[in-house]
Amino acid sequence: MPNLENWFFRYNAWSYSKHRLFDLCKRSYYYRYIGTALKESKDFDIYKLKRLKDLNSKYALEGLLIHGVIENQIGQHYIGRDLNEDGAKAQFVQRVEQYRKTARDTLTEFYNGLPDNGSDRALEVGRPRPQPGRR
Repeated sequence: MPNLENWFFRYNAWSYSKHRLFDLCKRSYYYRYIGTALKESKDFDIYKLKRLKDLNSKYALEGLLIHGVIENQIGQHYIGRDLNEDGAKAQFVQRVEQYRKTARDTLTEFYNGLPDNGSDRALEVGRPRPQPGRR
């Protein structure tokens, strides 16, 4: 049995996503859930594995930010406040600006070497994506 961190036993619960990943690719499951909980390994760099696990793509981040803004709007509606489209847009832009400062450390594209050319547009979340097969 591998020597695992204590948190693994407290927080590792069954989920459909984990089960599906295990069925699809046991190696991927191992690196995502077991490898990051190891106390030591002579086969791979645990720190690097944890670091890679925490990265998001620009588009995944965009989805997370939009989800957060919508969740906030629903919460405001729940407590009796009116929906505020301008406020939601401002909240989204504010969160994008916060992530711009850490894009090189938190986004897959930049971690893997995509240059940002020193521009302030390193994180272009919210811009239309090219559609496959369209020019």
